[in-house]
Amino acid sequence: MHDPTAFERFLLTLSARLTALPAPEVDGALDHVLRDIGEALGTDRATLIEYRPVGGSEDPPLPRAESGVGAYVTHAWARPGVDAAALGVPLSAELPWCHAAVVRGEVVALTHVEGDLPATAARDREFARAAGLKSHLTVPIAVGGRPVCALSTSTFRHYCAWSDHLIDRFRLVGHIVAQAIVRSRMAAAPTEASKPRRAGGSRQGAAPMRRLDEVERDYIRLVIDRCEGRINGRGHAAEILGLHPNTLRSRMKKLGIGLGGRRARTGARR
Repeated sequence: MHDPTAFERFLLTLSARLTALPAPEVDGALDHVLRDIGEALGTDRATLIEYRPVGGSEDPPLPRAESGVGAYVTHAWARPGVDAAALGVPLSAELPWCHAAVVRGEVVALTHVEGDLPATAARDREFARAAGLKSHLTVPIAVGGRPVCALSTSTFRHYCAWSDHLIDRFRLVGHIVAQAIVRSRMAAAPTEASKPRRAGGSRQGAAPMRRLDEVERDYIRLVIDRCEGRINGRGHAAEILGLHPNTLRSRMKKLGIGLGGRRARTGARR
């Protein structure tokens, strides 16, 4: 895996980049986002899978969580020498067990794909063996209780252990991407403007959007929790986030981030 500190910086810049991007340009930027994810993680393939109602329209605004949905590959990246996932193909065609798990909202984290798959996943195992797939991670993402997409990455040259910390960071990337997808879909749906508004002012059926500061607040909190409140020092929150400790403290104050009743730690000092 590549430098985890670099991945933390990548996550923050990705959030700013996609939030500032005009909605019509989101779709075209996602292939580059997948490449950057693969490069940051040191994996060989990255794939974006979007949910669509089974038998529904080609590009619905958002399927409801309770409706029947299928998962389809919409964007894909792979390193030279590795085949990217085929666009437009339903995940169920190649990995039916993984498809069922992802549609249920479950994370699929396989360090040794062939060995970790259950006995009932014979078709998935056969595909993995033929493709030379070693490790695989797929994290489904919902916005406002509705399934939007799943973010996937795989290795073909080496095995990768998917730690809880890595899965958490990968899920945050997925949420940033999902928010951009929702914004893009809503902007492209002309009928949304004419839909009646609820008392609170939001359109019926529209998924609630999170502001950039909310995403940033959640991510900084996650990093600080992982570092047990340590701000200064090698491998601690300020270094991971690529910020000067004083800059991080200033951001924390602005975003209303506390330390849960504990004092900020400074490296190895008590």
